Amino acid sequence: LKIPQKLKISSLVALSVIFIALVVMVILQFKGVYSIIGRVARISRRSRRWVEEKESSLRDFDRNMRLMFSHSKTGLLVAFLLHFTARCLGAVEIYIIIRAMGWPASLVKVVFISVFTVIINTAFFIIPGQWGAAEGGSLLAAATVGYPATIGLSVGLIRRVRKIIFAILTVILTAAGKHKEKEKLATENANGR
Repeated sequence: LKIPQKLKISSLVALSVIFIALVVMVILQFKGVYSIIGRVARISRRSRRWVEEKESSLRDFDRNMRLMFSHSKTGLLVAFLLHFTARCLGAVEIYIIIRAMGWPASLVKVVFISVFTVIINTAFFIIPGQWGAAEGGSLLAAATVGYPATIGLSVGLIRRVRKIIFAILTVILTAAGKHKEKEKLATENANGR
């Protein structure tokens, strides 16, 4: 993977800024957001007024974050591990798709495509289902690491089809489960009479 020097430097700067922002966010969540926002809001009347209007919501947020971090450490760890596993499986999915199309796939390229697509999806969260954004992100990411644009678009479209299939299966299984539950209740009511 040949990345121009300018991109390497800007990528390292961006990664450093993101890392620092994440550390600050974690510290804020442990210390409480309300007190820090209150101090920052002293700058202007408008911001002070906003903090005063949102005081109860901000205090509730602080309380809920402390509760989550203190009482459900196992749950938090499980959630983190499940999320991390899902991200890893997403990268494996991209690897399989690229290899199935007959192209070589390195770990660095696959992880880059996966992460870039997640960033694009997050940036365009306002688009329902990220229609087009995810596919365009895959196309751009694949082209950036040296694959033809068709490979990136194919990765995006195949992943979209997989998501649609799983959504349909979820709806079917949920409907079947509710139907069985209704039958069970009807049987219990009939036997109880």
